[in-house]
Amino acid sequence: MKKLSKYILKILVAGVAAFLCTSVFCYFYYNLPAHKPTTTGATDHAWTAAHISCRGTEGFAYTKTDERGYVNTFPYKKDTVDILLMGSSHTEAFNVNANQNYAYLLNQKLHDSNYNMYAYNIGMSSHNLGRCLNNLGSALTAYRPTKYVVIETHSAQISVPMMQQMIGDSYTPITTHNSGIANQLQKSDFLRLTYAQISKLFSNNRANSSAAPTSFDQYEVYLDQTLQKAAGIAKANNCTLVIFYSPTLSVDYTGQLIPPVYSKELALLESTCQKYGIVFINAQSSYEKMYNETYCLPHGFTNTAVGKGHLNKYGHACIADILFNLVTTEDH
Repeated sequence: MKKLSKYILKILVAGVAAFLCTSVFCYFYYNLPAHKPTTTGATDHAWTAAHISCRGTEGFAYTKTDERGYVNTFPYKKDTVDILLMGSSHTEAFNVNANQNYAYLLNQKLHDSNYNMYAYNIGMSSHNLGRCLNNLGSALTAYRPTKYVVIETHSAQISVPMMQQMIGDSYTPITTHNSGIANQLQKSDFLRLTYAQISKLFSNNRANSSAAPTSFDQYEVYLDQTLQKAAGIAKANNCTLVIFYSPTLSVDYTGQLIPPVYSKELALLESTCQKYGIVFINAQSSYEKMYNETYCLPHGFTNTAVGKGHLNKYGHACIADILFNLVTTEDH
């Protein structure tokens, strides 16, 4: 019995030591803030305010959230927001350093060129195009952009349930675990990384499962109603809505670009945006031009598959150039 007790004690001590070691490692490898609900509804949730973060899962980046829980570190700020930036984790930009994301770079270009404009970034993980459109009214009410609201998306397709929610004003926000055991567990970097890996595994399995089909004619009707409503919200708030499509470039084993396949969903998204006066930007040609000149892809890092994953510093710089040209051109 005494031997068994010692053996169990050794196991427990080894387990605690292993947990502490991995937690210290993860502090420098995957140290992210925790989610908290927002009072504005501009995003389903925000991050812990003023949190310094390190992330090494894709490249290695160091960044910090502002007083509202978003990634905005440019030193100059106006009392008013001229350009509101919305999007998912690509816009959120925890995978590049704080001074390398396109919000920072756009503000830098505007400031250096003596344009009295300021861009504010509320990009947030899991906020795809559908979620951003659902939150559009609340975001514009909260931040009152005077000129543009830009929604970045890496997908040209919006899920039908998301469009149905927006059309019917029945949007269900992402659940935020900001209390109880779940809130305490997400404070551990090791446990959060483990959870992220498990979630990714299950999300891949769900993506491979069959879903109820929707005819393209039905999809077209839903998209038309969704974008018509979004355009109306932007117009009522006296700003221009911009949907920024950021595709992934693919290269073959020789390094040659693989020609993109323009899906019917992409074509429909562009034409419907034009129908309702929404500015649609497809970064495909700009990304291709960048690659042909520099051999730099907009996505991917040295520790990821080639061209896969989140926007890297080259992609962010390219987007900043595109948006700078947009907002400083009087024709728009």
